[in-house]
Amino acid sequence: MSRIALMGSKAGGLALCKLLCEQPDLPTPALVLCPDDSADARSCWSEFEAACAGHGVPLRRVGGTDEAVAELAAARPQIVLVHGWYRLIPLQRLPSTQFFGFHYSPLPAYRGNAPLVWQILRGERRLGISFFRFGTGVDDGDIVEQRLFDLGSDETVADALRHAEAACLGITRACLPPLLAGTLRPTPQGATGASYCGLRIPEDGRIDWSQPAARIHDFVRAQTRPYPGAFSDLADGRRLRVWATALEPRRQYGTPGSVVGSDGPVVLVACGGDSAIRIVACSFDGFDEAAPAAQIGSLRLRLGDAHGVVSAR
Repeated sequence: MSRIALMGSKAGGLALCKLLCEQPDLPTPALVLCPDDSADARSCWSEFEAACAGHGVPLRRVGGTDEAVAELAAARPQIVLVHGWYRLIPLQRLPSTQFFGFHYSPLPAYRGNAPLVWQILRGERRLGISFFRFGTGVDDGDIVEQRLFDLGSDETVADALRHAEAACLGITRACLPPLLAGTLRPTPQGATGASYCGLRIPEDGRIDWSQPAARIHDFVRAQTRPYPGAFSDLADGRRLRVWATALEPRRQYGTPGSVVGSDGPVVLVACGGDSAIRIVACSFDGFDEAAPAAQIGSLRLRLGDAHGVVSAR
């Protein structure tokens, strides 16, 4: 059976690492490579260390592509699984190695960056995960397997990640043995229906209150924890982060971004299209994020304009 290595990070990569190390019917990696993500709050480096040490698997933290290529060249795996690696891999420098990875979309749709976030932002209710062989382009390689899952209208990106990671482990269990044995034949992906996702930066989380409430609800749930969250800015420079919302069923007339009512800790904010949204959980500087809704709801707030400027009075 072929020697394999794993390149990965974050919770999804860790779950795959544990699966490979702990399941006797799957091959143990000859090497695990993790990028240096020590500045990222989602880093799972210590958990990777524990998982690999417990099974005698060599683990390396690499600072860049050149280091990763050197480690793989020395280990000489025939197949590398990739999950949570955010750098381009120069396939031409490792011609004897095949790379297979997971992309959290039903390829060829949503190729590129942050595919789960973009799917939720666009109101998709059926999301997907693809396991594919790397090619020379952006997420355009041959498909090994795809799985779809439903996402409820009030489920968040955290729920989507959980569904996708479970699908990833199921695909690995089903596909890796025949793949390593050379009996699995990937299918060419093709370009029909291809779409691409741009890189997102923290500033892209700014709420535009002129959008309809349904769009803002999707905007919030696409970027809530474990991501930085959707936000508006207070007039004094503090930043209000909105972690959870609910749609207001009644038609509501009000200037988009203005607080038009409250119900205990829940604040009702007018949105575009004569709609409104309920802010269920939020936080900003100076308040305890463990119980933000009650604290925010006790204030008299006015969200000043459609671009999310907030003032307290």
